[in-house]
Amino acid sequence: MFDILRFYNYPTLANEPNLKQGAKFVWSSFVKPERLDFICFEVKSDTSNYEVAMRLVGLPNDVLEIKKGTLFVNNINIDKGLDLRRLYKFERNYFDSQISPHIESNQFYYSIYSDSISVFIDDNKVEELNLKLNPEVMSVDAIDELVSLEYGKKWNSDNFGPIHIPENKYFAIGDNRSNSYDSRYLGLISEENILGTIIYIYQ
Repeated sequence: MFDILRFYNYPTLANEPNLKQGAKFVWSSFVKPERLDFICFEVKSDTSNYEVAMRLVGLPNDVLEIKKGTLFVNNINIDKGLDLRRLYKFERNYFDSQISPHIESNQFYYSIYSDSISVFIDDNKVEELNLKLNPEVMSVDAIDELVSLEYGKKWNSDNFGPIHIPENKYFAIGDNRSNSYDSRYLGLISEENILGTIIYIYQ
């Protein structure tokens, strides 16, 4: 890695609400990433190479597992204390009367059905609204073909592992857990593909 500092414009929703779509940030190859830092890394495929920014959660020799949508590393709940964005499902009437007045429509994304609405909402907003609902997660029996193709296991994005991370490999994930194409699908990150650590974010 030869870059000392590099400026980058983040184009996706994968790390909302903490790294917003369109945010600009600076990363440095001279800062060694630590757990929970945002990192930039290169994804190499048969057709193209591209750069991605995600939160680093898994280090070499860690045991990582996602159980019912909650991330554990070495049996420690990594999600605790993070402000993540998750998917919730509401009855239409309840959403219209209790939820919609308190969220900005341009910040949250809906799927609208005949009698219900699924909405991505941030953890801090869930706490503020005192919602007594659990986020939508995939069943433990559901198989995600993309995850299974990468890891050769009958896993999905909400029920993943456990996996032992080998030397010189890392695991990164988006804060917008139900809307992120990350190490669950891309596979483990090789150390040589980590470009740097994000050291400054300006929205």
